[in-house]
This record gives sequence, structure tokens and C-alpha cells, in this order.
Amino acid sequence: MSKSIRRLGFSDYIVYVDESGTPQPITKNDVYPVFVLTFVIVRKYTYANYIVPAVQNLKYEFWGHDSINLHSYDIRQKENQFAFLNNQEENQEFMESLSTIMDESNYVIVSSIIDKNKFKDGKRDMYHMAMQFCIERLHSFLLTKNEHGKTTHIVFEGRGKKEDKILKQEFDKVLNNIYDSWQSHAQSYEQTPMEMVIAKKTTNSTGLQIADLLGYPIGRQFLAPNKENRPYEIIERKFYRKGKRNIGKKIFPTS
Repeated sequence: MSKSIRRLGFSDYIVYVDESGTPQPITKNDVYPVFVLTFVIVRKYTYANYIVPAVQNLKYEFWGHDSINLHSYDIRQKENQFAFLNNQEENQEFMESLSTIMDESNYVIVSSIIDKNKFKDGKRDMYHMAMQFCIERLHSFLLTKNEHGKTTHIVFEGRGKKEDKILKQEFDKVLNNIYDSWQSHAQSYEQTPMEMVIAKKTTNSTGLQIADLLGYPIGRQFLAPNKENRPYEIIERKFYRKGKRNIGKKIFPTS
């Protein structure tokens, strides 16, 4: 990172956020009764010099241009810009190339998994609670990287004007310990300043696309832990750890 960037007080890391599932109460016919919020933490130098070029080259190879958004749902359904994946050979080649990028890229995952079958807290929105869990772990990560006093930007995809305003209010409440002022695990977030960035849905952000690819495999592994899940085999190695402890994956409620 250049000295000029350091003098501005910006963190060496940037965070991209995406979700899987809906933060709404469970319904009778809910086939995916989980809400997953995922933070992808990546060093800016690595992101700009390795991850973005790798993803751009993938797009050039398979589409000939980079005006493509990698959407997990469309890839799984093999539709829209990903209809070519219905060809078995093309599908295998693409998935191997994408898996290589996801595996070899250097990033850290923090993820909150809300079990909608057990979630009973009607006072707080699932999304906001999941965000709090992720921010707590991001704070811990930044401290281990000596990012004290440097502002870390967290990029969220826009959810609508009203929703974005509420989300910003909740974000500020978490950083001000509104929910945890009486608890022993209240954090000193002034040590690791964080700033929310809302990106338009039309933004072609590599970081947001990487985050989008992670949430569904995490949710599927939670719901069916014994079922083969090749993407999760890569993801599991990327979770934030302290020593041997995987603290990057938060499941709530736990019982």
C-alpha cells in the first residue's frame, strides 16, 4: 500500500458483503430455512493486483468481455448469461476455472448463519443481528492485523432507499454498542473505525460477486452437512481463525 494511502488513514483491508436467503420469518413451505450474511475481508493490494485481474480474465475467456456479473443463482440454474453451462464440457471447464480462483485467492471469510427454525427474537431483524455478529469478528480480525485507527470500508449492495437508511442506522448502533452496552463483550470500535459503503445493484464489483458466490454453499452445508458440497470445501479453509479455533463462522441460535 502506498505511503499516500497510509497517510490518509485508510485500512489496508476492504470488506465486501452479501447474503443468502431472506431475513424474514420462516414460512410453512420454506425450502431454505436459513439466512446467511457473509463478509469477505481482503487486503487491497491482493484484491487490486491478483483477484480482480483473475476474475476479469475469467470473464474475457468465457464471454469475451467483462460486463458480466457472477451471480450464484444464475450459475446454479445455468440460465441467462450462464446458459452455456448446460453443456457438460463447458460447465466443467468453467467451474474448474472459477474454483481455482476461489481457492488460490487470498481472502478471509466471516459469516453469520441464522437458523430460522430456531430464531425466536421478534425484536430484532435477522439481517441486523447477523451484521452485528460479523462486525464483531471483523473488529477482532483488524486488531490482529494492527489496523488500529485506520478506517475500514465495508461495501454492501443496495437494498432500496428505505432499507439502506435503516441498515445504516443499525450499522451505527452496532458501532456505538447500543445493543451491547450492558454486556461483557461490548467492543471498543473506535480502535477500528468502520465506514459503510452502499453500492448500486448495477455496480460490477468483483468483491461483491465473490461474496455472492460464498453464501449459498455455506447455507447448504449448514442444512445438509453430510451432503457433498465442493464449493464449501474451499470456503471452509478461508474462515477467520484464531489459532485452531474457527471463529469466523457464527451460528445463531446455537440451541
